[in-house]
Amino acid sequence: MKKLDKVNELIANSQFEEAKSILQTMIKNDEKDHEKVKLLGLCQVNLGEYDEGRKSFETAIKYAQDDATSWFYLANCYDNLNDFISAKNAYETVINLRENYVDAYKNLAVLLIKNKKEQEAIELMQKALEYEQNDYSIYYILGTSCMSQKRYEESIEYFKKAIELNPQHAQLYN
Repeated sequence: MKKLDKVNELIANSQFEEAKSILQTMIKNDEKDHEKVKLLGLCQVNLGEYDEGRKSFETAIKYAQDDATSWFYLANCYDNLNDFISAKNAYETVINLRENYVDAYKNLAVLLIKNKKEQEAIELMQKALEYEQNDYSIYYILGTSCMSQKRYEESIEYFKKAIELNPQHAQLYN
């Protein structure tokens, strides 16, 4: 079995520490191997090592600037490191690279809400609805944003839609 196949198997089995160790050895002499650096970053993110993941994904995008997935994980690292501006810019880059990357819209909207920019979050989620209408979390984010702006009637409608799409999600009933 090739080393990279072994790494992918370890990652699939959530054995991130072991995969990380192999990848670090493989990358030591060639940081330009975008896929390996990206896999290393993925391991680091799953291990909660966001600063190390940030470094890996910054390296990955240096060699593949159009890789929306690497930008997404980089944004996630920035977000977890409380670097609002860098996270926002990276999520926006994801959306510019792949306009239908709905998870980038959702994560950016949550980031905007945390930073008291609810109206921007609402506009972003309405754009996300152009690509996905059956994701309850989009409606939940919209409802939360509207509630923060004291737009209660609108908020209730979004929460009702979220419950309709995912009636088992207890938090939606709150």
